[in-house]
Amino acid sequence: MPRLPTHHIYDGWIYIAAVCPAGLEFRTGRLEPRLTLPLTRAALPWTDVAITRARKRCFVFDEKVAVRQPMYDYLSQLGVAELGLDQQLSATRSTAGRKSSQQDWLRQGENLYQNKLYHHAERCFLKGADPARALEAGARRLCAQAVTLPADTRAASWRRGAAAFLQSAALQRGPERDGLLCLGARAYYNAARCAEQVAQPQPSKHSFDDAAQVLSRGFAAPRWHDAVACLVKAGAVQPREPSAWRALLTLCQQLPEGLMAPRLLTKLHQLVGQAATADAATLVERIAALEDEFDAEAIEWAAQE
Repeated sequence: MPRLPTHHIYDGWIYIAAVCPAGLEFRTGRLEPRLTLPLTRAALPWTDVAITRARKRCFVFDEKVAVRQPMYDYLSQLGVAELGLDQQLSATRSTAGRKSSQQDWLRQGENLYQNKLYHHAERCFLKGADPARALEAGARRLCAQAVTLPADTRAASWRRGAAAFLQSAALQRGPERDGLLCLGARAYYNAARCAEQVAQPQPSKHSFDDAAQVLSRGFAAPRWHDAVACLVKAGAVQPREPSAWRALLTLCQQLPEGLMAPRLLTKLHQLVGQAATADAATLVERIAALEDEFDAEAIEWAAQE
């Protein structure tokens, strides 16, 4: 009877040693006709369980290089294999107790980041002494969590993600910085939309304001049009709050000449002076005129990342 893999489990690590002499085509999802591994049909489920349930790291090892090479090649193509595990498993004095270098941690963090395992990537970047990338991974983690949270708590997670993106941007320069600023502004915008959907006008306005601040002040070349669009949304969620329209008017006074038509400036001045007393139909008409020209839904976030 063929010998099944032996498993040693300790401290969250799983080590698979020794596989059968009989060869079997290894299949994962689609057929991989060029990959033949020394595993029997009975051994494959054990191997699958070990690989998918390892809490920290899974070692797949055989004493013969030729026997373990096919699996290493296959896992390398998937981006989940590491070099140097032979040495980590060796009991020789020259390699025993070897610790990962900063570059090892950064390389592993990048691999985990690309596979959207942001929590683990964040820890690797910290161990690799790259706080900017750790903050970016943390921001991605918070934004990914926001999508899965109950509707009334999503906005807070988006805001925390936005703050982490901005902190990461503060440690970067050039295009990387602009990309992170854009992600931060977008996270604030998503927080505002989430708050708006659960009828929380004040938090929604606050997040729209923050998105506008990043877009107008964070970039070397301010994104004026997008910033105005966010402040128009901030005013729309609390249309009878004069301070919202005053903030928009203050920003509009800084705009390059010709970006806002005189007729729109006139309507904006009317909103500042009459927001609290104007009838609902008048408010809707004036806000609609601004939203037609500065549509926040049309902001091209992806093009700026």
